[in-house]
Amino acid sequence: MSGNSSSRDAIDGSNAEILVNKLNDSASEQAKNLAIIAALAQETRRPLDEVRQVYEAEFARFKTNARITDFVSLFASRSTKAQLARGERR
Repeated sequence: MSGNSSSRDAIDGSNAEILVNKLNDSASEQAKNLAIIAALAQETRRPLDEVRQVYEAEFARFKTNARITDFVSLFASRSTKAQLARGERR
């Protein structure tokens, strides 16, 4: 888990406020999304801001259409990873 701390620290600054407003209904959801974004950035070796932008768009898209929201972050994460692998950005 210590390997994620530097990426997570980078998010916790200015980007955390953006995520609070756009993505999250609760503090626990915020923490989960921050961890997902940091992990995706590390795994895909893409800039944190790029990953955040793609994830935010995908999260919003899935959440808007979801009747049950339990798996929104999973679907958004998978979709974000696939888009970044293909070199796409939204």
